[in-house]
Amino acid sequence: MPSKGWGTEAVEVSIDGIATKFEIDTGNGRSKIVAHPSQFKRLLKINKKSTVPYGFAKAPADYRILTKKIEMGNLELLGQELDLLNDVGQHQLLGNRFFENFLVTLDWKNHFLYLEEKRAIAPNELIDFELRFAPDFQNHNITVLNGVKAFVKKNKIEKGAVLIKVNDTDLSEFSDEEFCHFWNTNWKEILKNDRYLLN
Repeated sequence: MPSKGWGTEAVEVSIDGIATKFEIDTGNGRSKIVAHPSQFKRLLKINKKSTVPYGFAKAPADYRILTKKIEMGNLELLGQELDLLNDVGQHQLLGNRFFENFLVTLDWKNHFLYLEEKRAIAPNELIDFELRFAPDFQNHNITVLNGVKAFVKKNKIEKGAVLIKVNDTDLSEFSDEEFCHFWNTNWKEILKNDRYLLN
């Protein structure tokens, strides 16, 4: 890691031969590895078949790429997701979903990051639901956060659209406690299924 001794620590990561710095962001729980699309234009061009564009009409597209090889120090990972998201600005982040596979030790004095593998990191598959959702705890809603660009365009879905019903569960009358329980427990089980009905 850099020896400047202040600010956010970063490590050098090589993604399909493109070497750049990524910040350690233990507050980022949404993805393993996140960067801005502009940082990886070359990668987008050479990986068209393993790229899924996300976004709404008249908005810049986000992307999920299935990379061939990621190298970090003596660590080598094959077939891992890279999310290219406009809202991260110019930051490039290694998030919780990356670090949860390791016992992590930060040596602040000598500026080293040690990763002891807790479990084998299997290659990812470029499969995702057509829509991504986010909870709105204040209003007891689940809203559309993003979606596969072709799907949202075809179905005329807008960002922030509210999910009213999942299978036989009506979400519109939940109390605070019921909504929190549904999002933190039931929703995770629903996402494990191959298909579900949404209204």
